[in-house]
Amino acid sequence: MLDDYLVTLETKVQNAVELIELLRIEIMELKEENESLKEEREAWKNRVLKVIERFDAIERESGSEAPAAPQQG
Repeated sequence: MLDDYLVTLETKVQNAVELIELLRIEIMELKEENESLKEEREAWKNRVLKVIERFDAIERESGSEAPAAPQQG
C-alpha cells in the first residue's frame, strides 16, 4: 500500500516537473515574442512620427504661401 502511494507521488512529482519545464519554455518563447513586438511597435512609432513631421512641414509650407483667411467677427 505504501508503495502505491510512493508511485503515485513520484508520478505526480514527475508530471509537475515536466509541466514546469514546458512552462519555462513557453515563458522564453513569450519573452522573445514580446521583444519582437516591442521592436515592431517602435518601428511603427518611428514611421508615424515621420509622417506627422511631413504633414507638419507641408502645413508650414502651405501656411506661408496661402493668404490669411478673413476673420469673421
